[in-house]
Order: sequence, then C-alpha cells, then structure tokens
Amino acid sequence: MTASIRRSTVFACGSALLIVSSAGAEAAITTSGITKEATAAVTTRTVDVVEYAFNPSAVAAAEGDSVKWTDRGVLSHTTTSTITGAVGWNNTLTPGSSFSKNLPGAGTYPYHCNFHNMSGKVKVRVKVSPTTGPVGTSFTVKVASVAAPTGYKYAPQVKVPGSSTWASLPTTTATSVSYVANKAGTYAFRSKVTHGSLPGTEPSPALSVTVG
Repeated sequence: MTASIRRSTVFACGSALLIVSSAGAEAAITTSGITKEATAAVTTRTVDVVEYAFNPSAVAAAEGDSVKWTDRGVLSHTTTSTITGAVGWNNTLTPGSSFSKNLPGAGTYPYHCNFHNMSGKVKVRVKVSPTTGPVGTSFTVKVASVAAPTGYKYAPQVKVPGSSTWASLPTTTATSVSYVANKAGTYAFRSKVTHGSLPGTEPSPALSVTVG
C-alpha cells in the first residue's frame, strides 16, 4: 500500500495515543475473525432463580460466555435486562425451566424480575494483551467476541497513570482497539455497550496493565 492511500488519525488521550488507521494490517481498531471467535470454547455461567433472589446476584464472565438462569422456585419469574434489543433479553421462567443468553460485549449488564423485587448483574470483563511491557508498547484491548450488532457500539475507556478519572476512547463496532502507552505506570481499561439514545450497559470491571 502506498503512502498516498494510507491514512491515519491519531487521538491524544492522557499520556498515550490511540491510533486509528485505514491501512488494514496497521489498523489500531480491528475486527477480529468472527469465525474464529464463534468457534472458541465458551463457559456457561449458571444462576439459580428462587423466591426472591437471583443466586448468585453478581456473575463474573468473559466475552462470549453464556449465562443460564434456571427457576428453582415455585413461582414464575422473569430475567429482564436493562439494555434492550439484540444485545438484551427478557424471558419469563416457569418453575423448572431455564433460559440462556450469550453476552459478546464487555460491560456490566443489570437485570431484574418484572414480577418481584429481585435484581442481579452480569459483569463481562475486557481482555488486554500483553499484560505488561515497556514504554511504547501497543496493547490490544479486546472489547467483544463479535462485531457489534446494528444500532450498538462498544465504548472503551482508559485511566492513565496518575489520573483518577476515566477517559473515553473512540467508540467502535469492531472487537478490539489498540492503545500505545507512552508513559510508565499502571493503566486501567474497561468498556461498555451503547445502544444509541437507549439505555446501554454499565462499564465492565477494570483490568490493569503495567508499563515500564
């Protein structure tokens, strides 16, 4: 590819740069191979639904994992997410029945029962590689196992060394972003799923890497 058709945009963010390039192999925001991701082994996390609670109420998961709710009580309940549409869910469980949902994007997914005062959360973390490196290391922040469905975006964030606040990185429909750290210290990354003007997820748990 010649220099005349290669275009890059550099976003300054605290003490690092996020580089978004139109050159395929050098792109900092890239779409991972969906076939590879779809065939990767996933874990099913289980939640028992009883009167009047989800057990456990908070579930830790990785991108692409499934969550399975099973009604172990004598009453019907729902498992209903705050985020709606293709990424969300709303299912009624009768006693003894189950429902499973795959969660590809990092974020914290609040949900509740429409019939009773019960609520829970699924916390899907980001993945970052490598986990450490010298100044100038390019980190891959994996925010999802598949590209975002139409109408949704992934919204990664970073907290740079010495800062107490989170800085937003450009939203993307791709599965990962690359982040070049140019200062020594501890960086933290997290992400969430947005749904236009509708409610999205909460931010995922933070994951830290060490630079320098």
